Amino acid sequence: MATLRSLAMNALRLDGFWSITEGLAALTHDIRGLLSLLWWRESFQALSAT
Repeated sequence: MATLRSLAMNALRLDGFWSITEGLAALTHDIRGLLSLLWWRESFQALSAT
């Protein structure tokens, strides 16, 4: 669990969120932003096409 938490924190930091709370609040209802944060471009493009 600690590894998953560290990965999530690092992904948020790479996207420019230094506050974990701020990053979670910004991405809570933004599925496209979350997918782009996780580098799932194929999924992001599929959602954009619909």
